[in-house]
Amino acid sequence: MTFPTPDERGWYQIKRSLNAAEVGTLQELGHIEKLSVTELPLVTVKLAKRLLKLRSVGQLWLWCDVTRSAMCQIIQIPRLRILDVLSIRRPGHLAFFERAENLEEFSANFYVAELDILEIAKCPSLKEVGIQNSELTHTALDALLSLPHLQKLDLE
Repeated sequence: MTFPTPDERGWYQIKRSLNAAEVGTLQELGHIEKLSVTELPLVTVKLAKRLLKLRSVGQLWLWCDVTRSAMCQIIQIPRLRILDVLSIRRPGHLAFFERAENLEEFSANFYVAELDILEIAKCPSLKEVGIQNSELTHTALDALLSLPHLQKLDLE
């Protein structure tokens, strides 16, 4: 495999696969500021554990479906500040958002349930939340509005 290089915007891109060799090569880079994973049918726990092996990632764009169980791994990637996910799917439930000390921005475009929102709201460092097409209840909205650093909320 050739050594990866970022595109003109500074993004390292993984398309259609997330194999151990690709992740191993990215691991050698040290901190990755911008990483994009696209065109995968579903990010599972197995694939998420590969991403967790990266030393650190600043911005992660998962433009694919991600299981709730896989999100529990992804949210623990060191130094993760910005996480953008296309959609969150079954199986599992979200957890560990309270451990995401650096997470400032979180976006998910589809299938965010009330329990997901309550878990997301456990991340006190969040400044921006975008949860389009979500199951918004009074309880979920109260939890989001209680975030101490929240500056932008996109519910579309």
